[in-house]
Amino acid sequence: MGGAYSASSGLAVSQKTDAWKPNPKDTRSDGSIKGEGWLGPLKRLDNPNDVSSEISIGTNWGTGEKEIPSLVPGLTQAEQNYLLSTPSSDIFKTNPNLYNSIQNKAIEFAKQREKQGLPFFK
Repeated sequence: MGGAYSASSGLAVSQKTDAWKPNPKDTRSDGSIKGEGWLGPLKRLDNPNDVSSEISIGTNWGTGEKEIPSLVPGLTQAEQNYLLSTPSSDIFKTNPNLYNSIQNKAIEFAKQREKQGLPFFK
């Protein structure tokens, strides 16, 4: 596993990187260009040459399908590590309990932003 290792927690620690900048190839499903995200661009733990900044997920909390970021403030280090070390096609099934915790935090963050009339993405 890539990334820095924290002896105190026994977990790999995601590292911010300044190497990634938004470009026209980094788009969301609606075609909008991805930004640097709420936590900044983070090196992937499964491939340190790759970076993730948002890891968008689709969700519906009663007002229609929405695309929201899953890398949001309030995630634990273990939750960040899970997102940064698990292929996007597997995040729903590799550890459903951990993913549900991440999804719930992402939804709450998005609901707060929506209530304030602010965008979900940074």
